[in-house]
Amino acid sequence: MCAAGGKIDVMLVVDGSASIGQPAFQTALDSLARLVGIFDLQEANVGMVTYSTTVTGLIPLVNNFTTARLQEAIQKTPYPNQSTNTYIGMMGAIEEFRNLSETRAERGVPRLLVVLTDGCHIQGPDPGIAALEAAKEGITTCAFGIGDDIDDAELLRIANNKSDYKFWTDSYYSLQQQIVLIARRVKTIPQMLKMGFETSDTLKEADEKRFYRLKVSKRGTTIRLLDVRGESSGYWTYADERPSSALYDGVIYEGDTFIPPPQPVPGDREDTISSSSMSDLKIAIESIEPDSCLSMWSLEGDATGSTAVNRDFACFGHVVVYIFAAVLLK
Repeated sequence: MCAAGGKIDVMLVVDGSASIGQPAFQTALDSLARLVGIFDLQEANVGMVTYSTTVTGLIPLVNNFTTARLQEAIQKTPYPNQSTNTYIGMMGAIEEFRNLSETRAERGVPRLLVVLTDGCHIQGPDPGIAALEAAKEGITTCAFGIGDDIDDAELLRIANNKSDYKFWTDSYYSLQQQIVLIARRVKTIPQMLKMGFETSDTLKEADEKRFYRLKVSKRGTTIRLLDVRGESSGYWTYADERPSSALYDGVIYEGDTFIPPPQPVPGDREDTISSSSMSDLKIAIESIEPDSCLSMWSLEGDATGSTAVNRDFACFGHVVVYIFAAVLLK
């Protein structure tokens, strides 16, 4: 649960139905206040919706709270004590994402919606419908069921049928320990890169990681990594969701790294790549030193020679200017 940087937008959706009870509801708020402590609010946006029959409480996603002020606002949220309409809570959270600047979406900043609930919905449409709507907006949904009366199939629909984003704990009191599961998932959600665009990150601790995804180019991809401060390196893969020192297809160092396009498995057709998990390139960048700052570009094709060519051309230009100046001085 240590603090970490990284660009991400997170909405917490908290069930406040009567079946929970005031003490358990307050325990949930305390756990979420602990969770938001992992975010660097200079890079991340964090808000919260409380719901029962309707949306009863809102901490806007776009706010200027300090970590302490945000934690206080979460802990002081009133208990609704009514029925369960998970759909309306999720839709209220989705509306908050629509208030973000277009720049956040253009840069592929991850969007996460976390739903905490003690059971299945009683009122309103199925929350799986809201999850599908979230997916259209580029929002990843995460479901955390609490207690014994959980509809597991509904939790899976909330998580858009991604079992990696479905969690369960037996009580609100054990949630205080299990909230770390969400923290781990948050820290590995990748930022979507766009070909030709630059992204930058600051990694405050040694061995801190950032994760990225990029649509596959048929010509391959060059990753250009620049260490502005400190030192970093990384790993790439097509096959695994989260590359690491144990699971990777190649290594990324400072400078240009060419990554060839994925090759189909023998016997498979070429178009199977586009419909499989190999349709995205997955990248993990890790800081070697604390307080490291990096910039990274993704370029289509093999651009590994362009830096050297540009450098040689610049040197040639300097030589020409020097000779020309020397001739004039004579």
